[in-house]
Amino acid sequence: MVSGDSVFLAGAWRKTPGTYIDNFTTINGCDSIVTTTVIVTFTTTITGATALCQSQAVNISYTATLHPGSSYNWSVNGGNITGSSGINQVTVTWNVNGNNTITVIECNSNLSFCDTAVLTVVVAGGIPVISTISICTGDSVFINNAWQTAAGTFYDTIPGSGACDTILITNLGVYPNYADTTQLVINSGDSAFLAGVWQQTTGVYVDNFISSAGCDSIIVTYLLVIVGLEETSEEQFELWPNPASDGFYLKNLSTQTGMISVFDQNGRLLLRQMSTTGIVYLDVRMFAVGMYYLQMEANEKRYFRRLEIVR
Repeated sequence: MVSGDSVFLAGAWRKTPGTYIDNFTTINGCDSIVTTTVIVTFTTTITGATALCQSQAVNISYTATLHPGSSYNWSVNGGNITGSSGINQVTVTWNVNGNNTITVIECNSNLSFCDTAVLTVVVAGGIPVISTISICTGDSVFINNAWQTAAGTFYDTIPGSGACDTILITNLGVYPNYADTTQLVINSGDSAFLAGVWQQTTGVYVDNFISSAGCDSIIVTYLLVIVGLEETSEEQFELWPNPASDGFYLKNLSTQTGMISVFDQNGRLLLRQMSTTGIVYLDVRMFAVGMYYLQMEANEKRYFRRLEIVR
């Protein structure tokens, strides 16, 4: 019979397992003996919290149905049994996020019947909140209890009040501040828009911009204004052939060594080498067809020629 029920045996209502004997007299006046073996069965259930946050999952009480005379064998998966306040009750601390289980096996006093109950307990580690932050090189942001300057993923935990903790997941990107240097060559009378103004004189000009990532972008331009490029009558060096396809020969007529520089029409420096009072060969086979500027620095002066490369 099921635990809690009763049956009338041996002159009384019986609720416990055992063997009971009843004596009767048949209609013929003979003895009639009835021996009854009572086995008490039961259904075991577990009550307790089934959904917890990790920060709250400490010393949680679980109770199995109490049947007098029964024994209880508890086990857990994903936690530890931390205490017991009775044979049908235990406390558990859950250590693992996810689906965990608590199990009890209940047997009656003579072990003639046992029942097993399993309860699933879901433990949540926290509620994730994902964000992306961008800073520039040299800046910092306070994440994970420190000022961060390098890119990476950082985690902060905000304890919940009556709810699960909030896990702040921050993806930090660090973008560079750009700094570029360029050279620009123009003829006298021309101008270039630099540092917010149309410039017509040789000098160094700085422009400040903001990059697409919101960081500083600085461009420094060395502007060279050539005066009388073709009309100079002071011959400080000889150059041949011009135009050329593979290279130019240059003879420095100065008594001092000098520096030779070749620029394209956008002012970018393409070649730079020392010159002597001898003959120097400028190899331009790697240059594209077009017009270039040659600058000779000697006697603390600068002299210019146009170079033409043909193929």
